[in-house]
Amino acid sequence: MDINQSIPPPTGDILALITSLSNHTNHNLHTQALSIKDTTLSSSPISYGNTCIQFGRVLSCPSPSHIPKAEIQKWSDSDGGVSVMQLRHDPQGGWMQLRQMAGLLLKNALCKPPLNKDTKTKMRLLPNASQELKVMLCQSIVDESDAVRRVSSSIIASCTVGMSVMDGMEALPLVEWGSILTPFLVNCLESAIGIMEGTSTAAKGTSMENKVKNALLGSLMTLSKVLEDDAAKFERFSGPAFNKIVPSLLKLLTICGEERVRVDSLKCCVHMIDLMPGSLIAQMNDFLGVLSILGNDGSSQIRQLVCRAIVNILSSRTEYLQDHMLSVSQFMLQATTDSNLDVALEACEFWLTFASLDEAVCTNTMMQSVQSLFPQLLPALVKCMVYPEEKIQELLERNAFEEEEGEDRAQDIAPVFHRSKTKGGGKDDDDDDDDDDD
Repeated sequence: MDINQSIPPPTGDILALITSLSNHTNHNLHTQALSIKDTTLSSSPISYGNTCIQFGRVLSCPSPSHIPKAEIQKWSDSDGGVSVMQLRHDPQGGWMQLRQMAGLLLKNALCKPPLNKDTKTKMRLLPNASQELKVMLCQSIVDESDAVRRVSSSIIASCTVGMSVMDGMEALPLVEWGSILTPFLVNCLESAIGIMEGTSTAAKGTSMENKVKNALLGSLMTLSKVLEDDAAKFERFSGPAFNKIVPSLLKLLTICGEERVRVDSLKCCVHMIDLMPGSLIAQMNDFLGVLSILGNDGSSQIRQLVCRAIVNILSSRTEYLQDHMLSVSQFMLQATTDSNLDVALEACEFWLTFASLDEAVCTNTMMQSVQSLFPQLLPALVKCMVYPEEKIQELLERNAFEEEEGEDRAQDIAPVFHRSKTKGGGKDDDDDDDDDDD
């Protein structure tokens, strides 16, 4: 399959359908469009596939200038020229809205396929439709528009490893991509690295460099979403190219000065910690070195991700931090008092995780490292505690009531942690809103 092959333009009929679906002011027209969409998607596998392809062609079409005049006229005739007139008034913004709408319609059609009206079974893409969609999605994640890259990467993640399960099978399962997706994403990373290191033939500041940058951003966005949804499945069906991802990410974290690239690269690394593939184990010392450098980064989002990475390693693969526990603890103490609240909260997870470690993985050296910081750690934790006014009043009233009850019992003063973690247990639900998190 040639990823760079030319994609035909969309038809006037699909453009008319999308604009009618977007028109909520004309209730009758909108209702009629919904009926047409449902009918075309459920009438037959061929009709379902063709409609998905047309949605994909709108998503991947960079400009209405690529559409034949006859199709534009057909689109214009569908609503008396209103949509075409609006597009001429705002050609860039109007066309971008159509592309995004087409992407959302495509995602919905793939993730929530309708029932075949004859067989009453969920629709599946035929092989030719599946192949064409893969080409369009690969081209769309390297589009010059961030919005198009975002919706396209979301479609790929949802339809390969994410939520789009149909009778145990995703709409575009990774096993059917062959050697397409992961090698393509890795090539986008390596091409960008080549330009940064000066080994690429693309001159800086040229349109080629801009294309490579767009491809880098789109591929990182896609990798981050796929790895977050199901890193294990992605590794299982990616083939040898998967082993090139970690070295490329670490290289980008080392040489790239753009915050967005470093943030997405670090997100990808964090998503792979629980999986702990061989490529990450082989470069764990390099990864820890990169985390050490990024720990003082000017971006609070990067510092937050550094803390999250360290907490995840401590929680699931403690052995990799055993020899570095003192320096790691000193850094996390510093991060606990970070001026950015999100960074400080993420750092606090380190102490909660450490306190909940299984005794079998917590060595004497680790204990001594943390204990040596108690004179600085305990005041820092107390100082960083934050309660709203109503909580403070509640605590004062409870304390006054308990003072009247007499001496404290053992169970009244025993420490209570807000969560429990055991060896290899990983992180609990991130949505825990316990008041003691601070």
